[in-house]
Amino acid sequence: MCRLDALIKDSLELKIIRRCAKHDVPATVKTIKWEKPNFQEEIGEYFENEATKNWLAKKGISFESENELIEILSNGHSQIITKEHLIHYSVNLTLTEDEFSTELKDTNYSESFFKIEKELKEKKSITLESPILLKIDNYFYGFSGNRRVNIAFKYKIPIKFWVVVLKDKSTKTKES
Repeated sequence: MCRLDALIKDSLELKIIRRCAKHDVPATVKTIKWEKPNFQEEIGEYFENEATKNWLAKKGISFESENELIEILSNGHSQIITKEHLIHYSVNLTLTEDEFSTELKDTNYSESFFKIEKELKEKKSITLESPILLKIDNYFYGFSGNRRVNIAFKYKIPIKFWVVVLKDKSTKTKES
């Protein structure tokens, strides 16, 4: 039986070290160093994703150009957010075992997921771009990085998300 021994923060790298109670030696440590995302590579998550466009449109948010989207995304910040917090405050992230099992049925998703997982198992430490969350009205919308999120959740590795705060621009009326 292993216990959580320490959480070590080193810039964007977060490590969990587990020590086995029987021998008090480190168990296999897997770490992910989170980097600032390459926004140019992430713009397809908006321009090629109707679900994202539609959800943001309901909030009165749209982007006319790639440059506009890149500028908005670059105004984010790194933030550790726990799975427990996301369970209560996320809109579209894969957070349960059932949702994850469904995702793995998609061949494109599963191939790239298992490729990342294999690298993590072999190298024990890898570098990935931070998943991007859009924060609107205290809720998080997973803009990009679902596979990265699920790899980290599977191995209980803390995630440093890139969080972009946006304002709801819809003309919805609030009833008193």
